[in-house]
Amino acid sequence: MRPGLHFSMLFLVALCISNFGCWWNRKPARTTPPPPPPQRPAAKKKPAAKPKPTGAKQVPHATQEQPKAAENSPSPSLGQMLSPEERAELTQSLDRNSSNARQAMSHLSGRSLTTEQSQTVSLVQSLLAQADKARHTDLMVAAQLARRADLLARDLLNSVR
Repeated sequence: MRPGLHFSMLFLVALCISNFGCWWNRKPARTTPPPPPPQRPAAKKKPAAKPKPTGAKQVPHATQEQPKAAENSPSPSLGQMLSPEERAELTQSLDRNSSNARQAMSHLSGRSLTTEQSQTVSLVQSLLAQADKARHTDLMVAAQLARRADLLARDLLNSVR
C-alpha cells in the first residue's frame, strides 16, 4: 500500500470513532414547559342595590319578550334539504321496507329460533324502532335503517325456511 493511502485510512477511522462516541453520549434536548396562561383579574363584585324608599315611584324594567311564533314552531334541523320528490321517494321506501320487515317478523313469531337468530330478531326490531323515531327528524337515516331491517329480516326468514 502507498503510505499516503494508509495515513488517510487511519485518519478516517479515527475520525469515525471520535464521532461515533458522540452518538452514544448525546444528551436529550431540553424542553421547557410552556408558560402558564396569564391569570385574569377577578371580576369586580357590584355592591348590593340600596333599597328605595317606599314612597318613591318604582318604574318596572322593560323586559324583552320572545315572539310567540318562535316558541311554537320547531327549531329547524341541520339535516339535508330534500326536494318534495326526494321526500316522497324516501317516505315510500321507508314505509315499504318497514312493512316488509314487520311482515317477515310476523312469519317468524311462532317458530323456534337459535340464539343467533333470536339476536337477529332483536336487532331487526331495534332498527325498526330507530327508523320510526328518526322518521320525523331525518328521513334519509330512517329510510336507511328500515332498509337494513328489511334485508336482515329477509335473510333471517330465508335461513329459517
